[in-house]
Amino acid sequence: MKIQTENRQNYLETADRMLFFYNRPREERACITCTDDFVLYLGSDAGMRVRNSADFQLQEEQKDSVIVRRYTDGALAVTVTYTAVGNTFEKRVEIKSETPFELKKVCLLSGRSSLPLSRGGEGQPLFFGDLFWGGIEYPVANNMYEDGVITCMQAPYVCTDHFVSLPVVFGFDCCGDLCKSFFSYIEDKTPAKGSLKVYGDWGLHDELSDTGSNLTEALTLQNIPRIVELGKCCGIDYYLMDAFWFEENGAYMNAKRSIFPNGFDRVLDEIERHGLKFGLWFDISFIHARMKNMEQYSTLLDSGALCFACDEVAQLMRKAFLYHIENHHVKMLKLDFAYFECKNPAHGHSTQRTESKEKSVRNFLAIVAEIKQKYPDVIFLCYNGWTTDLKWIGNVARHEGLAVSPYWAQYIDYIYCGDPRPSEIASPDLIDSLCYYTDAMIRNFREAGMPFASIDDHGTMLGNTATIYIQGKRPLRLGWLMNAMRGGMKMQLYGDLSELDDEDKRYIASISGVYDKIVERGYRTEFILGDARYGEVYGYHVHGADGGYVVVVNPTGAAVARCVGVCPCGARARILVRNGALTDESVKASQDGVMIELSPYGYVMFEWSAVPDGDRIGKIWLCAGDRLLIPVQRTLTLGFADGKDPVRTARGCPDGLQITVGGKAVQTNVENDIWSGISWMYISLDGNYEVRLDYKEGAPISVKYEIGQEET
Repeated sequence: MKIQTENRQNYLETADRMLFFYNRPREERACITCTDDFVLYLGSDAGMRVRNSADFQLQEEQKDSVIVRRYTDGALAVTVTYTAVGNTFEKRVEIKSETPFELKKVCLLSGRSSLPLSRGGEGQPLFFGDLFWGGIEYPVANNMYEDGVITCMQAPYVCTDHFVSLPVVFGFDCCGDLCKSFFSYIEDKTPAKGSLKVYGDWGLHDELSDTGSNLTEALTLQNIPRIVELGKCCGIDYYLMDAFWFEENGAYMNAKRSIFPNGFDRVLDEIERHGLKFGLWFDISFIHARMKNMEQYSTLLDSGALCFACDEVAQLMRKAFLYHIENHHVKMLKLDFAYFECKNPAHGHSTQRTESKEKSVRNFLAIVAEIKQKYPDVIFLCYNGWTTDLKWIGNVARHEGLAVSPYWAQYIDYIYCGDPRPSEIASPDLIDSLCYYTDAMIRNFREAGMPFASIDDHGTMLGNTATIYIQGKRPLRLGWLMNAMRGGMKMQLYGDLSELDDEDKRYIASISGVYDKIVERGYRTEFILGDARYGEVYGYHVHGADGGYVVVVNPTGAAVARCVGVCPCGARARILVRNGALTDESVKASQDGVMIELSPYGYVMFEWSAVPDGDRIGKIWLCAGDRLLIPVQRTLTLGFADGKDPVRTARGCPDGLQITVGGKAVQTNVENDIWSGISWMYISLDGNYEVRLDYKEGAPISVKYEIGQEET
């Protein structure tokens, strides 16, 4: 049996216990020799009972892009389907029985590969050479290999008469780099994000130390006008109320009466009167709720967490979420301390670390799905507990495995990469070290496959509490700039806004404007230069084909100069920020790039433009994923080539390229297909417009443009 992907580039062939994967462009074929098509671990009074696919009678059939294997043995029927889904293959196992059965585990993929194996682990796929990836697609998937043996195990621990497994997904290299191809696949499956600007009050109060004030209604009401004032220069969408707002022993249902004598009514009225949306913090393992008579739900972890795999615990949190969404118009949930692991053998699930998380995560994601369906505008911010191990956000050092599962990005909006902590890199200014830590953690998260847009860098904290090391407003300049430049699609200020003066607000407004343009133009983010984890000069490039922004950070005690080769020769560039001060320094892009001089522990941000107003004629390269915006006066001529030869197509527009004005396809002077092909387009517009070129896929192409001047 043989099926192929949508683009007809990859094939899957089944033959007995063999899975053959064929990549036509590369003329490569790989094989997984399966020990079994599946292995069932069934519970009974006599203990664990293992059933292999070889124990069943098999019938196999193919329907279009689906291979179906039907296994039967008395009352138990197992259906294994291999389906071509877009440009990937999926495997699912479905079990039906006339009577309920206890399914502890199911091995969805087992065997050996003809290609070397890498990656794998909790929430990560297995890489098969540099040809394709495969594994259970789930945040706490258990995709393992040892001594060349593959094991992809699901641990549902359910009693049912009908079970459908998680999908095992196989995807392929499409750009000559398997890692980049996988990252691109994850990003395509991640819901798009728009502009998001948040104020959080943690740091204004700090109940964990003897510094600063505790949260009160009066403190909150006093703070709201400051947020409104700040919003005039940068826009603030959300007021996020952080920890310790709740009555203990009440499962987060009630605001603490000692500090909110009117409940949330007065605070909420004031927040909504100013057009802000309300957000609340929750500890989803109930560590801080300190509820009585909950001992039976303990995880037996040192944290004192309750087990989210216990339906009763999950329902308490579900009830709290929905109550505040429906009664207090909560639009943002900041979730913390998610101890999904459980060591309690009395709970009826596995006590192995990764396996024990599955039921907890399944309960959690069911709540998320329900809320997203009923209230699609509710945003989930997930903090401690969503990494593979809490050690990952304790320090910058490498730990076992990878930091976080990228599959989370399909379900929740943001996962933070750690509180503001000092890096392992020494610096004369503590604030700088906090920045180096965050950028090191973003490296770890990105290495694990998490999209930049889904990484919460925790934003910028201000105040004189222990939370922010009694630093006042000193974190603002570098913190706010990096917050805009890390690709995280969320700007957030925490803490005491009374620290800010008018000059600070002008700075906030300027950087906020940069962020707005990044979001509006759909710029993508990439690392440049060195690695923050190792104390090297590093930076980010946020850009499209038409232009972008670059920030370069020097974590060393020596003045350095770096040539940043990110923009075309002749592009116009200007430095906007140098060491926290707004500036406007013109620089020219040479053939080698833009030369940037950095003071010890200094930083610079500059903007570049490939097609600035006034430049009528030029040429630029487009790669897959690039977006080019060209300001047009009346007419625009475009010519396309692959470097040496013209790219000729029926209407002049290369395959994979979309050209629009105001969201509508452009009209050209070529109305019918040209049988010989044509390599150019002539566009005439009535007035000044911005023509948008989106190069969705394909090999790099060069675009030569000429902008016709406005008629006089």
